This record gives sequence, C-alpha cells and structure tokens, in this order.
Amino acid sequence: MIEQNIYWCLHIILALTEVGLCWKLLLCIVLNEKYLKRKDKIIIMVSSLLLAIIIAQNRQIVFFSSALYFLCIVVHGVCAVAIKREKVILIGSVILAFYSFQTLLDFIFAFVSICFLENNFFEIVFSYSHSLWQIAIFSCSRILIMGLIIVLRRKVKEEAGFEDIIWILTGWGIILFALVLVYQRVLVEMLNGTRSYAGKEMGISLLVIIGIFGTVTILILNNRRVYDENRYLFMREELILEKYQQLEEEMERNRCIVHDIRHDTLALYEYAKNGDYSKLKTYLENMMDELPISKKEVWTQNSLWDLIIQQKKEVAKEMGIQVEINTELISGFPFTEREGCAIFGNLLDNAIEACQNNAGINKRISVRVTRKNAMLFLKVGNSIESKPRMRSGKFITSKKGDIHGYGLKSVERIVKKHEGVIAYDISDGWFSVSITFFDGIK
Repeated sequence: MIEQNIYWCLHIILALTEVGLCWKLLLCIVLNEKYLKRKDKIIIMVSSLLLAIIIAQNRQIVFFSSALYFLCIVVHGVCAVAIKREKVILIGSVILAFYSFQTLLDFIFAFVSICFLENNFFEIVFSYSHSLWQIAIFSCSRILIMGLIIVLRRKVKEEAGFEDIIWILTGWGIILFALVLVYQRVLVEMLNGTRSYAGKEMGISLLVIIGIFGTVTILILNNRRVYDENRYLFMREELILEKYQQLEEEMERNRCIVHDIRHDTLALYEYAKNGDYSKLKTYLENMMDELPISKKEVWTQNSLWDLIIQQKKEVAKEMGIQVEINTELISGFPFTEREGCAIFGNLLDNAIEACQNNAGINKRISVRVTRKNAMLFLKVGNSIESKPRMRSGKFITSKKGDIHGYGLKSVERIVKKHEGVIAYDISDGWFSVSITFFDGIK
C-alpha cells in the first residue's frame, strides 16, 4: 500500500509537470503572462490540478490511453481559448503538437525499454504497472521537453513571430498526431503477439522521422529569417539610392544656378546702378525662391530612421498629403536599428497608402513619438474615408506584390518580441496605430 502511494505521488508530480509544460509553451508562444487576469490564473491552476489527477490515475492503469490523449488536448484547448479567444488555430496547433510530441517521446523510450524487457514489457510497463521503468520513461520525456522549452523561450526573446509560421505549427501537429496513431497501433500489435518485438527498429525509425521533419522545419525558419533580412537590406538600399538621386538632382540644380549667376549679377548691378531698388528687391526675392533650401530634420536621433521619416514625408507631400510630426529627442529605443526601420517604414507606408485611396481633399498623417518615465509611446495615424478591410481579425492591404502584406505582421512581431502593446483605433474619419513599450529603453 505504501509503495502504491509513492508511485501515485510520483505520477501526480509527473502529470503536473506535463500539464505545466504545456501551459509554459502556450505562455511562450501565444499567451502573455504579464496580462493574465485573476480568472485566467484560476483557470490554469484548476485545470492543471484536475488534468494531473486524471492523468496520474489513468497512467497507473495503462501506459498509453487514446481517450486520455484526446481528453488532454480538448480540455487544455478549451481552457486556453477561454483565456484568449483570439488565435484559436495557433492555440490548437501548439497543444496538439505538444501532447503528440510528448507521446511520441514516451513511445521512443518505451521501444528502448522493450530491447531490455522484451516479453516482460507488458507486465512491467504497459498495464497496471507500479514500476520504476514506467516512471523513468515518463521522467526522461518530461526532462527532454523541459530543456527544449527553455531553449525555445530564449529563442523567442531574440525573434518572435509564430503567427507567421502558424501553418507550419499546424502541419507539425497533424503529422505528429498521425505518428501517434501509427506507432500506438505498432505497440499494441507487439503486445498482442501479432507483430514481433522490434523495439530498437521502431525507436530508430521514429527518431529518424522526427529528425527529418525537424530539419525541414529549421530550414523553413532559416529561410524566413533570410527573407526578412533581405527585405531589410532591400529597404535600406532603396532609401540610400533615393537619397543619392535627390542629392544628384540638387547638385544639378545648383550647377544651373551657378551657371546663371553671372547673368543675375549683371542684372542686379544694373538695377543698383540706376537706383531702381523696387525692381532690385523683386529680382532678389525671385532668386531666393529658386535657391534650394535643404534642412536635415532630426526626429529620433537615429540617422537611418530619420532618413526613412524624411523620405516618407516627401513622398506624402508630393501626393498632397499633410504630414505632422511631433517627436521628442529620445536617447535610446528598446528595438534594434533594423526593427526601427520596419516599424517606421511599414506604418508610414500604410498611412500613405490609406491617404492615397482617399477621394476627398482631407489627406493627413500624424506621427508622434514620446517618452514618459520608462514608457515609450509611438503613434501613427492617418485620415480615412472608410474603415479598413479585415479578414479573420487581420487588416488586408490593397498593395500589389509579394513584398507587401507583411507590414503590420512585422510590426506586431517586433512589439510582441519586446513585450510591448499594440492597439488600433478607428474613429470618425481617422485610423491610428498606437504602440507602447514598457521598461525597454536601452
């Protein structure tokens, strides 16, 4: 009896660890621990305890139960959606992938134990077992998953954006789910005697399959990272090219002015000689109007970001859009230079696009960057004639080309990475994007 109680306690600990790791993964990818309400924490605690009791009780009866597997996925999914009713597909994909991957790890260690136990596996591990073998199998899987989640949390701090790879996660969940069903059947056939014991072969095959899909996923993620970097470099090169073109135009204009200045000098001399000061004044005013006045504006103290704002402002002015920029000189920002390019460039591009689509004469853009205590506020707004189009809670761009359509996604990813908050406000004839960063000023 004492021994059974010990195993019961160990199963409870393992089950609590299992459910807790799934919540940690959700907090890492979908949910945000900082913004959990009291009811959300209660849901997590109560669901974790109830699932742990059910799991521990079931594991003392059978090593793996399809009913328990589905129950954990459904209950955990319902509780997670109750906390956050957005990104349901992402939540479901993460939960399905987690429990499926964990089950497959259990199968791998079970196949390894078959190499040692062979025919005794059923009695020692699979059914009505109270053995250290079963505890060891579950412990190894949980420890390995714990290490992977720690690595993932560090990776998320460097680069977020799981919304962009939601279909990869969904695909992973479906593939792992199918593997669970296949290898469960293999395990049952071994125990029924309809298939020979081949723990080593089955374990290796499962490892190879998971390794292949893991490698493919890493290649896809690396390809996405390279694509993002290329977009950044393209934006930077495009800005530099535009700046050089502007400088060349100004130099050509200056050469023309220098060429004509001798004629201006003769005319001014003639007016002064004859005492015709009214014509002299008019001539000088005309000359001043034609002289290029170039003033470098400083808004963020970052030359590249200021160049982006300047370029977008000039583009907007050419389209008849009034641009109002209200910023403070801030010494540090929580995001990198590359991320700042994405934020300012994408938000201003979207604002210009919206104003360009206005048929009326009221075309206006407002940019505001302020800091209060340890909080940084960024706000970009623009006039609109109609509400932006949305699909599945996301804004739809009307731009053409592959490089467009990722603007707000990119901004949202950066905000999430630095644990900020992004909000959209649509009022009468005005649309604005507000971003707040907390305690992130470097």
